[in-house]
Amino acid sequence: VVVVFALVVFSYIVGSITGSLTQLRSMHQERYKEFWTLRRFLKMNGVQQELATRITKYLEYAWQTQRDNLSEKDVKVFK
Repeated sequence: VVVVFALVVFSYIVGSITGSLTQLRSMHQERYKEFWTLRRFLKMNGVQQELATRITKYLEYAWQTQRDNLSEKDVKVFK
């Protein structure tokens, strides 16, 4: 009985970790796809490499800042 309970708990923990890693990978892929599209757009429109790098770095900074800041609408309990 103890072994079965331990297997169930272990399976739950492994499933939770797998789900978290999948969600993290999904978020990373979304960001990668957006910035890939940005780099493609800048290249297709003939933006100089130095300027394109500055734009990309700024938008990465803005993305990170926006992700790190929570507003009242992001907290479901306030609704």
